Amino acid sequence: MDNIDISFVIPAYNCADYIEEAVFSIINLGLDNYEIVVVDDASTDNTVEVLKKMQVDAVRILSSEKKGVSSARNTGIKNARGRFISFMDGDDECLKKSFKTAYNLLLNKDIDGIYIGIPEFCDSSMVPFKKQPKLNFNVQNKVYSLFASEIFATVQSLIVKREVFDKVGYFSEDLDIAEDFDLYVRLFSECSIEVLNNQYGFRYRQNPNSLMNSKDSEEKLIRGSRFIVEKINGYDFHDKKLNKKREILASLKFLDLIANIAKNGNKIGARKLLGEFCFSTPRINFKILKRVAKIITII
Repeated sequence: MDNIDISFVIPAYNCADYIEEAVFSIINLGLDNYEIVVVDDASTDNTVEVLKKMQVDAVRILSSEKKGVSSARNTGIKNARGRFISFMDGDDECLKKSFKTAYNLLLNKDIDGIYIGIPEFCDSSMVPFKKQPKLNFNVQNKVYSLFASEIFATVQSLIVKREVFDKVGYFSEDLDIAEDFDLYVRLFSECSIEVLNNQYGFRYRQNPNSLMNSKDSEEKLIRGSRFIVEKINGYDFHDKKLNKKREILASLKFLDLIANIAKNGNKIGARKLLGEFCFSTPRINFKILKRVAKIITII
């Protein structure tokens, strides 16, 4: 297939039960001149067999050693043939209306990429939850909004020009969590990325058997949040007022972590982290106190 307009990169590990739905959600977008690059990260189930059985011409299957999602995405990017790159995970689904709105906007504007919208969180059967988060980015300062947002940025909401990665670099393969956040800091700092507020970019499946609902995931979440806090504290906004707010932003982000751990049922772990936070944080303003009080009602 020549003259590929857009490549969808899907890192896949043991997602045989869902990969067909993910691929068909891309096919159903009705695009011309696209490809779906699936990077199998050494799956031990029949993910590859499911893909081959589908017999979809647009699908290219690449094999990778078990090096993690960042390495798999980088492999996909480096082998992609499209002018633009978009990302999916093997158990998520595209939303046709929001994707096509964003893609058409990208085609007609002189920008490097577009953030389609926040994920629509669903259960394992892809039924959306009644309560969904909202996103309201300050488009004038996207990095600040990224730091201030209670929603972790995900690359499934991203479409960018392929050459962007030559400018900002690829996913950090040293990170096993928060790699999306790390990339967005670079993208928002160095590229022209438009953000679409308050619309869903894709459907995110919350699978109860996935790693993100395990004890290991909690440790990863803590490690990732510490990385994010360090990233925020080390960022130079080149603006005195915003630089003064860095410590507060970092504190609020860490409190979001504690709240998520408590909501997932580990109240002992949340209490321990909250005690650590209160002991080690020198500057606590009203906004932080309000967030702490909210967490105390959970734990």
